[in-house]
Amino acid sequence: MKILILLLILLPFFYGCNNSDSRKTPTSTGNKTAKNYNITLAPQTPQKGDTLSVGLHKLSSDQVTFKWFVNNNLVPKANERLFKTDKLKRGDKIFAVVTLKTDAGDYESDEVVIVNSPPLIKGARIVPEKPGVKDILKVNVEAVDVDDDSVILDYRWFKNFDLLPGMIEGTLGKINIVRGDRISVEITPDDGIVSGESLRLYTIIDNSPPTVHISESTFKDGLFSQTVFGEDPDNDEIVYDLLEGPEGMEINESTGEITWRPVLDDRGSHKIIVNLTDGHTGETKVEFSVDVN
Repeated sequence: MKILILLLILLPFFYGCNNSDSRKTPTSTGNKTAKNYNITLAPQTPQKGDTLSVGLHKLSSDQVTFKWFVNNNLVPKANERLFKTDKLKRGDKIFAVVTLKTDAGDYESDEVVIVNSPPLIKGARIVPEKPGVKDILKVNVEAVDVDDDSVILDYRWFKNFDLLPGMIEGTLGKINIVRGDRISVEITPDDGIVSGESLRLYTIIDNSPPTVHISESTFKDGLFSQTVFGEDPDNDEIVYDLLEGPEGMEINESTGEITWRPVLDDRGSHKIIVNLTDGHTGETKVEFSVDVN
């Protein structure tokens, strides 16, 4: 009876000891527990092209060696603390294994996954560089996506900070603008998953020089006559100036009409240069000739 009682007392003790040992679950890949070492990767949400780094708590780099795994496959020759992800793709899974040189204990880091990278605008400009009221404005954009996704560009145009409804293309549609208007465009890249950072450009509508055409010449009663017609896109008043011509030739500075009474000594070809100015630094020169037989 005494032996039976002793066995009943000792059995729970042995059972409790065995249960306690079975709950020990080492977090290392070897026989060493990692409870004193915190092996982490940074950044935690890497994008393609980022450089991953192993964070070592209570350890230094000279105490350990490194192995890197991508999608559970060992990466050959990747044995440094840093790991470049430029050759990986979205969705790849990476972790590192750190081995202590002193006791050969292997410790596995947390796993990180390559996430989607937003598209990026590398460069953009509005053309023409100095637009006038008659010019068609467009924006040239260079956008990239490191995941090789197709990039869609969204456009929003503004005139003097006011949104222009319906203007959502890379070329600005026909609108009423005048010299001095501020035209801006906001460009947003999108890869179908996420939008990238927007970029806003602007330009100021510049002064436009006069345009010009020349009438047919007439010769009546010994008087030569020809008119230089100018038109200013900004509706500025045009002033005509005769820069070069035969002796005695005159020009009406308001209308552009040229008059001249040639004499016998004026036989031959004569070069004529007329300058048109609009009072706002805009000018246009026109050159032609007149022949006297």
